[in-house]
Amino acid sequence: MSSQSYVKKNFSLAWPLALNGLLMQSMLMIDTLLVSPLGEIPLAAIGIATTIVAAVLGIQMALANGTQLVLSRAVGANNQVSLNKGLCSGFFINGAIAVIFWVILTLFDRPLIALLTDDMNLHREIAEYLNISKYIILFTAITQVMIALFNGLGKTKVPFKGYLIELPINAILSYLLIHGYHLSAEINSVGLGVQGAAIGSVIAITVRMIYLGLYIHLDSDFTFTPPSNDSNMLANIRAHFIEIFLLLPM
Repeated sequence: MSSQSYVKKNFSLAWPLALNGLLMQSMLMIDTLLVSPLGEIPLAAIGIATTIVAAVLGIQMALANGTQLVLSRAVGANNQVSLNKGLCSGFFINGAIAVIFWVILTLFDRPLIALLTDDMNLHREIAEYLNISKYIILFTAITQVMIALFNGLGKTKVPFKGYLIELPINAILSYLLIHGYHLSAEINSVGLGVQGAAIGSVIAITVRMIYLGLYIHLDSDFTFTPPSNDSNMLANIRAHFIEIFLLLPM
């Protein structure tokens, strides 16, 4: 392969990866932008709430990046069994971490919010957003591992297209749910404020998750086969976790 072809191939793989990193945070940015006309209290509330969610998403992305390196090694070795084991381990680890944070936000949301602000008006708005947006954490746990798989397979444009599907759905739904709409006497809705922003984001990321799942199902280059040996799978999950933990940036 000539140096020019090598650079061209690497650029075609790299630019979707770079844009994916930016677009991952766009979901929360859209919520903040669309809520801003509601006033200072909702804007401050969603700013605090999205910071909490973004921190968890950052952890999930770091774990998925570690899983991506494991999957890439399996792809390079053309080892389908290792690829399946790595994918299952990635789903389990990222899913377990997501459930832990979901439980924390469910049981300890009030004390956490109290640490961030003492304004009771903000407390209510933040809680309303987190009560719905915490489900984003569960769905992102799945989509981040799916993205790691596609990146490992060299199909970086697939996750990029997923974000391009998600963004307009998120923007349109969130706007309608935040501010409400009135098309006729029969077709109208009252705006839900910050709750509408969270609902729109959850629906949008669900659509992206379905898109990625269908692509995996229909992809002829990869066949997902869950490992059947439970004891070996547990050992693989442990080894997978140790490896990606060592790969996390310190």
